[in-house]
Amino acid sequence: MNILLVHSFWHPRGGDTTSLALQQAALAERGHTLVPFGQRHPDNEPQAGDAAWPGWVDPASPPTPSRIWSFESARALRRMLAAGSPRFDVAHVHHLHRHLTPSVLRVLHEAAIPVVWTLHDYELTCATANHYRQGQPCVECSSGTLLPALRHGCARSPTRGRSTRSRLEASALVAEKLAHRVLGAIRWVDAFVAPSRYLADHVAAALHGARIEHIRNPLPAARWVDGPREGVLYAGRLVEEKGVFDVLTIARALPETQFTLLGDGPLLGAVRAANLPNVQARGATPRDRVLQAMQSAAAVLVPSRWPENDPYAVTEAQRAGAVVFASRIGGIPEQISSGSDGVLCPPGDPAAWITPLRRMLGSAEQAHEIGVRAHRRVQTERDARDIAISLERLYVSLV
Repeated sequence: MNILLVHSFWHPRGGDTTSLALQQAALAERGHTLVPFGQRHPDNEPQAGDAAWPGWVDPASPPTPSRIWSFESARALRRMLAAGSPRFDVAHVHHLHRHLTPSVLRVLHEAAIPVVWTLHDYELTCATANHYRQGQPCVECSSGTLLPALRHGCARSPTRGRSTRSRLEASALVAEKLAHRVLGAIRWVDAFVAPSRYLADHVAAALHGARIEHIRNPLPAARWVDGPREGVLYAGRLVEEKGVFDVLTIARALPETQFTLLGDGPLLGAVRAANLPNVQARGATPRDRVLQAMQSAAAVLVPSRWPENDPYAVTEAQRAGAVVFASRIGGIPEQISSGSDGVLCPPGDPAAWITPLRRMLGSAEQAHEIGVRAHRRVQTERDARDIAISLERLYVSLV
């Protein structure tokens, strides 16, 4: 099959690009032709035909109509399709909002190309895409209404409350969603892919009977790495909704244990300013170094306070054989059978994490058994070839 891959970003930046790259490689191994389409970001890895892509739109710039509906993106895609080589059997979309924008969906619809859209977050049901507001999960907009976002002044910036800035940003985000609904962008999608059952169930009410398929995010195969393990690791964005301050609370209660935080974000300065002797915040870290750190960590913390979809922070740590302590929220409970291949703990309650973590750190044998089971689980459930076959079946059903 000839498959068009549509994503705003073509450089490593998070779970969405990790999933895309693994799917792309697995589908290529099965003989499919895959052609990328995105925006010309300065960090992008070189892609065939990227010189004809639309220019990069910085999300930090003031809101403009082009961030809601990009005519430049639509024109660039029309030119690609008009070239006629190859004729695409299906288009698989991964990210659009505020960059390529759903204007490209209309182009694909006009060209009679079936569209699959993988939902990596809650862009279709939340103004800020994470269902998190003022320290707590928030699902007031889940049914499809956006009035609560306006009322609360929901914004992507760190500013909270009812400030003028937050209200302006909330208005821009709500205007974006409303425009897409009025223009009928969702109707141009033939099937949605949800990496977690939680997300599939959560967005169903807002998608009004649309086809939603549950297909997990893939992982590459990896051999079991056995060796000495020590310390506790957090790897991810340093933002409030990821539970970064909860990591510090746990670290204070376990001063004899070394905690390492890998990742950048607006809270990096605050973490370092805490000046805890058993905490190292190393900032932005290359992906291969993160994976190596997971292989030597006794435990990996994923204390998310927002309902994550299918986070790689869990599955990559499981593949590395670490004991994952993660929040019982969103799609995470689908990744872990607590006590067997990881440990689930209440989100936003770091005190409840301390005792089970201390107990696990004191039992190398139990930790080893959990790590082995976790590794086996993801090797079975996350095989990239199996996931490519599931995608093939979906594509064929649409063609």
